[in-house]
Amino acid sequence: MGIRSDVGLAIKRNAYTSLTVEQRGKIAGVIKDADATHEHDEGFLFTWRDVKWYHDTHQDLMDLYSVLESLKADDFLVVVATPEYPDSTDGDAGDWYDNPWDLRKYSTCTLEFDNP
Repeated sequence: MGIRSDVGLAIKRNAYTSLTVEQRGKIAGVIKDADATHEHDEGFLFTWRDVKWYHDTHQDLMDLYSVLESLKADDFLVVVATPEYPDSTDGDAGDWYDNPWDLRKYSTCTLEFDNP
């Protein structure tokens, strides 16, 4: 079981290429496990769907956030969308809001029913 989320990491190309060999090694496993990678002249977008994103207890995710914290905040954006907690900002990081994919959280809540 556990709480599952959809996660996106947008990172500017120059920030990604500036990572040291050691930093790249620390995040390689997480990046490799992304469900999709989108490339743009400005950078990269990595996305994970329906994952247990326990960024404060899983070492590989803690390493990812540690590497990201070494960058300028406007060089990346992490968005963690958790359906059970649509207003949560836990795990969100960075400030690259003008990224080419317009990465953002979107939630909706509707009442649906059948009327026989």
